[in-house]
Amino acid sequence: MILEAMKNSPTTPPSNLLAHKTLIVDDEDKAVAEMVDFLRRRGLKIEGMSDPRSALVAISEDASLGAIVTDLKMAHIDGYRLIEIANERRRKGHFGNIIAITGHATPSDELRAFQCGATHFFQKPLDLRAIAHALMSSS
Repeated sequence: MILEAMKNSPTTPPSNLLAHKTLIVDDEDKAVAEMVDFLRRRGLKIEGMSDPRSALVAISEDASLGAIVTDLKMAHIDGYRLIEIANERRRKGHFGNIIAITGHATPSDELRAFQCGATHFFQKPLDLRAIAHALMSSS
């Protein structure tokens, strides 16, 4: 699946993404590793985290972050909170795409993610080329 996705995804990230990192947050280490590997192969600067508490600090304090891909259902801090914090930075012009991902989606989850500030929503299993395309599009 990953090889197929790599063949069909955009290959050149826009210059604004080259200047900023994208943060991947999921409490499943394997999911983080797969997304990080795939997106780095697309030329993106990527940082992966499996602890949403560390991600909250990074989103709040790391000026080099410009986008986020976050799972919604995680222990300690859910992805909705991460989206809200990222959206605060986005409104100030310091953030781009905010992508919500989940394996347990309901229509209300999708609506809530967008209400919190998500720019895109994907359900697991993920289409990594669609995520790469979303990150490489303007927010």
